[in-house]
Amino acid sequence: KRTWINDVDHICLDLLNNQQSEAAATLVALSGGNMMSGDRLTQLDKYKLDILKKVTPSFGEAATPIDLFDDEMQSVFALKIKKDYAQWTIVGFFNADLAQTAEKKFSLRRLWLEPGKTYLAFDFWKQRFVGEITGEIKVTIQPGSVVLLTLHEKSGNPQFISTDRHVLQGALEIENINWNEAMKTMSGISIGP
Repeated sequence: KRTWINDVDHICLDLLNNQQSEAAATLVALSGGNMMSGDRLTQLDKYKLDILKKVTPSFGEAATPIDLFDDEMQSVFALKIKKDYAQWTIVGFFNADLAQTAEKKFSLRRLWLEPGKTYLAFDFWKQRFVGEITGEIKVTIQPGSVVLLTLHEKSGNPQFISTDRHVLQGALEIENINWNEAMKTMSGISIGP
C-alpha cells in the first residue's frame, strides 16, 4: 500500500534477555514490513518462541514515530487500528538505554486521541489493565525494554480491549466483536492461532 515494504531487520532474540527480546520483536512488528527470524528456532527457549508467535504475521501497516523531531533516536511509535467493529491505538514506548529507566509523558493529542475523552489502557507484555487515561499518558520504561499499550476510547459498556495472541491486540486475530445491550452479552469471532 506504499512505495516500498519495510524490511527493518531480522528478529534475533537468542542473545537478548526477555525484556530486550520483547522490545526488539515489538519494534520489528510495528514496522509493518517483512518478518524473518535470525535465530536457530530449535535453540530458542519457550518464552522467546512465544514472542515470535505474538509478532507474526505482519500487519502490513507501519507505526508512526511520534517523537520524530524530539530526539536523535525515536522511541515512541503509534499505530491507529481501524476495524469494522472498533478502532484503537497501539503505542510502543521504547528505552534503548541498558542502564537507566526512562520516563515518557505525551499529550493524548499527539497520539491522535482527544484529550477530553477517557481511554482504557492495557499493557500487552505485562497482560494487565493499566487504567483509565485522560489528557496525557505517562509511562516508565525499564532499561532495554518496551511498554506496549493499547488505548480504546471508553464506551461505558463492556468492551473488548486486548488479546494475548498478537502485539496489535485484535487487529489480526479478532474478526468481529459485538455488545448486545438488550441481552447483556458480548459475542465475537476470533480467527485461528
